[in-house]
Amino acid sequence: MTPGFGVRLQTLEDAVVTIRADLTAHRAEFAAFHTDPSPTNALFAMWCPPPTGIVKCNFDASFCQQSLQGGGRAIFQDFRGEVLHAVIFCPFHAASPLEAEALVCQRAILCAFQLGFSCLWFESDAKVVVNGVLSGVHCPSEIASLCYDIQLDLRRFSSATLTHVRRSSNMVAHALVALSKLGLESNQMLTSLPPSVIPFVVADVRS
Repeated sequence: MTPGFGVRLQTLEDAVVTIRADLTAHRAEFAAFHTDPSPTNALFAMWCPPPTGIVKCNFDASFCQQSLQGGGRAIFQDFRGEVLHAVIFCPFHAASPLEAEALVCQRAILCAFQLGFSCLWFESDAKVVVNGVLSGVHCPSEIASLCYDIQLDLRRFSSATLTHVRRSSNMVAHALVALSKLGLESNQMLTSLPPSVIPFVVADVRS
């Protein structure tokens, strides 16, 4: 397990209650401005819910070239699109954007295991990382060992898949990662969702 990996589990119930309250408060306002759920509407044509009994985890990474520091967030949703948990990963050293994506993938998987989920769909828009984990063929040397570790981590679950998706299918995680916090010493559960992210989650609920 990654050193320093920790999630404040004692705050989970409060976090879920707060996030769901936020969603309820924003749904009516959001619906007034976004009434077209057709596939041509990019906001609604992005996220597909998992089957009942499976949790979907979308994650994304950020990278700062100047400080060689990476960060990321992950969001866990059920078959209704409801947010179960949202996690901020504390900043970590990374030599490249590709390594940052691989490290966040690993942290999302380890987080899911610690949260007690057994059946997962993991989704990422980092195609090179996903392909490296799934096939191991032509995997860049800088993330080869990480991809192998991720393969082993996925075996912890009763059922787990890792899939590459387009950015448009990963918008909640992408929007969250843009708000990553610096200076965190451990992973943190979000107690509420930022207003800028709410529309994307509401769209997932309606999908």
